[in-house]
Amino acid sequence: MQSIGQHKAIEVDGNHSESVHGSMTLHVGPSGVGRVLNDQFCKLVEGISSIAVKMPIPGINQLGRGVYSLFADQVINEATAGVKAQTIGVTKTVNVGRSIFENAGHSIQLVAGSQATIEAGDVASIVSNGELELRVGKAELRMTSDGYVRLRGDTLFMELENGIGMVGGSEITANAPKISLN
Repeated sequence: MQSIGQHKAIEVDGNHSESVHGSMTLHVGPSGVGRVLNDQFCKLVEGISSIAVKMPIPGINQLGRGVYSLFADQVINEATAGVKAQTIGVTKTVNVGRSIFENAGHSIQLVAGSQATIEAGDVASIVSNGELELRVGKAELRMTSDGYVRLRGDTLFMELENGIGMVGGSEITANAPKISLN
C-alpha cells in the first residue's frame, strides 16, 4: 500500500510495467474519492453498473478481475505526436450526453465488414464541396459541385404516392428505342 500526502511524480528513462491481477481504478478530481473509498463513489459505480447491465452488449458492468476504470471530474485530454491505435476484441461502445465532433486534416475512412448504419432523429446531412458518389453493385448516384447529377443502373423504378413534378430548364430529353407514356 502506498499513501502520498501531497504530490507524486514518476520519471522512467527506460520501460515501465505494472501488473494488476484484480481491477484498477484511477480517479482524478476533488469529488471526495480519496483516502477512503466513500459512499458517493460506491453509488456512482453501482449506478453505472445497473445501467450497463441492461445494455445488450458488453459494457462497464464488467466488475471483478481484469477491469480498468478511469474517472475524471472535469476533463480527460489525450495528445500524441504520432499514432494512437486501439485494438478491441469484441465491442466498442461510446455514449455521449450531447455531441461528438471528429476532425481529420486529410481523410476519414470507415469500413464495416457486414453492415453500416447512420441514423438521425431529425436531420441527416451529407455535404461535399467537390463530389459525392454513392454506389451499390452496378447502381451509382454521382453529384458534383457544378450541379451535375448522374443516376446509373440497370432499372429505375419509382413508386410515388402523390405524383412527380419535373422542371426541365430549357429542355427535357428522353431517348430510348421505345418510350411508353400512360
